[in-house]
Amino acid sequence: MNFFDKQELKALGVIFGILLIISVPNFALSIKRARDLTRKNDIRDLA
Repeated sequence: MNFFDKQELKALGVIFGILLIISVPNFALSIKRARDLTRKNDIRDLA
């Protein structure tokens, strides 16, 4: 009982690949911004 044929699975793979390519750099950038904000708040609290 196959739900998808090979062509549909390939299309899904391409779509998920594109989503990963777009989302991973954005996620890394948001982590960097959160760390920078934490550093700024820590420095402000020390001053």
